[in-house]
Amino acid sequence: MKNAGRKTAIDKYILSFDAHYDLVTIHPWADGNGRMARLLMNMIQFEFGLVPAKIRTESKSRYIEALVRTREQDDKSVFRDFMLEVMIENLKADIEAYVESTGEVLPAVKGKEKSREKIVRLLGEKDGVIIRVGPDKGGHWEVTGGCLL
Repeated sequence: MKNAGRKTAIDKYILSFDAHYDLVTIHPWADGNGRMARLLMNMIQFEFGLVPAKIRTESKSRYIEALVRTREQDDKSVFRDFMLEVMIENLKADIEAYVESTGEVLPAVKGKEKSREKIVRLLGEKDGVIIRVGPDKGGHWEVTGGCLL
C-alpha cells in the first residue's frame, strides 16, 4: 500500500481482492470468514478512494464458486476476474437505479454499445468518477474516487 500512488485503480482493486482472498482462505473456522475478508477488502478500497466492491445475494453462489476454483487452480486471476465482473455488474445496476430514480434521460449513442462501454461512458459523465489516462490504444481507465450521486 505504500507504493499505491504509482498504481492504477485496477491495480488497487486487485490488491484489495488479493487481500480478501488471502484472508478468506487462511481462516480456520468451518463457517468461513467472508464477512471479515470483505470488510478488509472494502477498508483497502476506502483507503484508496475507490468505489467499494459488493457481493450481492444473487452473486453469492458465483462468489463461492470463484473462491473454490481459485484455490483448486492455484490462480488468483480467477477470483480477480470474478470480482472485476461483479464490480461492472454492480456499477451498471447502480447507474440504472440512479437514472431511474432521477428520471434523467441519458444521451443516445450511435450504434450498438456494449455494456462495458456504456458503464465506462456513464461513469465518465458523473463528475470524474472514471477518467481516461493515456491514448486510445495503450491507455487505461482509472477510477478517481469521485461520487456517483
